[in-house]
Amino acid sequence: REQLCIHPQVSKLQNNSDKVNLCRSKIKSRSCQYHNNLDKAKNKRVEGMADIEDLVVRGLRGGFCPYFMAREMKEVADVVFMPYNYILDPKLRKMNGVDIQNSIVILDEGHNVENTCEEAASFELSSLDIASCLSDVDAIIKRRTDPQFAQNREAEAAEELKLLLGIKSILLDFESHMDSISIPTNEGVTKPGDFIFLIFQRCGIRFDTVTSFLDKMESAVALQP
Repeated sequence: REQLCIHPQVSKLQNNSDKVNLCRSKIKSRSCQYHNNLDKAKNKRVEGMADIEDLVVRGLRGGFCPYFMAREMKEVADVVFMPYNYILDPKLRKMNGVDIQNSIVILDEGHNVENTCEEAASFELSSLDIASCLSDVDAIIKRRTDPQFAQNREAEAAEELKLLLGIKSILLDFESHMDSISIPTNEGVTKPGDFIFLIFQRCGIRFDTVTSFLDKMESAVALQP
């Protein structure tokens, strides 16, 4: 998406996460003309070998989204080129529908595989991410507590509110614990690998409860308008 998006507003964003979120928002509201034209463009599949530059040029000419066209093309392609992480990261494989069963996988520049595996097993979580989550939860709570919205579904609305308030409490605890970590000015701080698990544990997220927590998060995401 970062290299293939041709939407004038989305493609100008510097942060890849912002691009993803805005892209998804425009798709959901059907306000991206390039994605809207994808179904028509599918009948005129891009023939022959096409790299990133080819797809962008053809997308601009044909008025379709090169990123989602590439995802369509991989379903019938004999040879597919992709970054290491699309193959090595199970989450990305699942997200992008990459099935490597009965396939021949060739890794070029194999000395870079170790770093890619390390990145696949790592993650970044900033205070801005937590603040954004809290903002989203507050927005859903506000909508769900609107008397007009809850009319004739009081019992269901009460369960939804209980779910959302529980998630908000956990996020606030997590934010508080993260903010309490002392970080020297202009310097970073390194903690043992199990430190993050201690933070989660203090917020009630343990190995025996994490599945339940993730289920609740998925339920909350499904409540977004």
